[in-house]
Amino acid sequence: ILSPEMRSTGEVMGIDVDFARAFYKSQDAASSHLPHSGTVFISVNKFDKEKILPVARKFHGMGFSIVSTDGTARVLQENGIPCEIVKKIAEGRPNVIDLMKNDQIQLVINTPSGKGPALDEGKIRALAVSYTIPCITTISAAIAAAKGLETVLADGVNVKTLQEYHGSPVV
Repeated sequence: ILSPEMRSTGEVMGIDVDFARAFYKSQDAASSHLPHSGTVFISVNKFDKEKILPVARKFHGMGFSIVSTDGTARVLQENGIPCEIVKKIAEGRPNVIDLMKNDQIQLVINTPSGKGPALDEGKIRALAVSYTIPCITTISAAIAAAKGLETVLADGVNVKTLQEYHGSPVV
């Protein structure tokens, strides 16, 4: 779900000594600030359930709480990753929409099933954008976010000039 700003032409750049740090910086530059604590909502399509395990494990290891819809929660729990089950929108309340509105979700990881914006996934992503909750929609971005956040939490963010990265003199 693109916000008006994202429909405009624009680019951001994150540069650092490794991809994880650079990805973290790119998200920060794009005003999609990765949270340093809180709760991650994870709900992925059936093809991504096994692939999300290392990501969920990493977020749990960093002290994040995890909430998931039933299918994703079952896979996480079966693999030793604690998470709370939250209702899908059509299943009643409280559901993930309520949690987002109440500022109880700091990051959304939701891979699309490809069935369009009319489903829960479209509503979740649209609401995440409107509440400025970072929203990740691919496994590769989820992996990069988890690794980047883990690195930054351990070592902080370093700022250098392009010349310092490339060894050329400042002119």
